[in-house]
Amino acid sequence: MNQSVTELFASQSSLTNMQPAARTLLLLIALTAQDAVHTGKIFGGKVAHNKPYMVLVERKMLSGKTKYCGGFLLREDFVMTAAM
Repeated sequence: MNQSVTELFASQSSLTNMQPAARTLLLLIALTAQDAVHTGKIFGGKVAHNKPYMVLVERKMLSGKTKYCGGFLLREDFVMTAAM
């Protein structure tokens, strides 16, 4: 018999009772379900050749420092990165 998601979580006393794979999946969903940050445009972009899925995000801080973060394209207009 199939359980609904609500029934499944209601039957669990805590996350520790969940299988490791289910905990990992729940964590990934929680981390990726946040709102996307839309910055608008690409500045100083270059034509990609051998790794067209790779992205370098550069941010100039008010302090004058530059922060960098790598990422990859999920779609032509959507970059997945760990930047916060």
